[in-house]
Amino acid sequence: MEEHQLSRSFRKLTRLHRGIVTNYLESYGLYPGQPRLLFIIDENAGITLSKFVQLSDQTKEAVSVSIRRLEEKGYVERVRNPLVKGNVFSI
Repeated sequence: MEEHQLSRSFRKLTRLHRGIVTNYLESYGLYPGQPRLLFIIDENAGITLSKFVQLSDQTKEAVSVSIRRLEEKGYVERVRNPLVKGNVFSI
């Protein structure tokens, strides 16, 4: 198989995979990047927003939007922790 054909086949497979994953996640009301954020919360119960930003390699704004959407869907709970300045998140 020529390198060009292999490259084209790989791109086609990648698009197909992305479509299948997107459809699956939509059935749960999730966006493609959100499962990773749920894994971070699951592995770091009681995580603060600043730690969350550090672990996710996303901006504070992007994390805040994703957390808000996950809260609205009932996947995440934001809890005020008196020992930490701010909120912590848990599943």
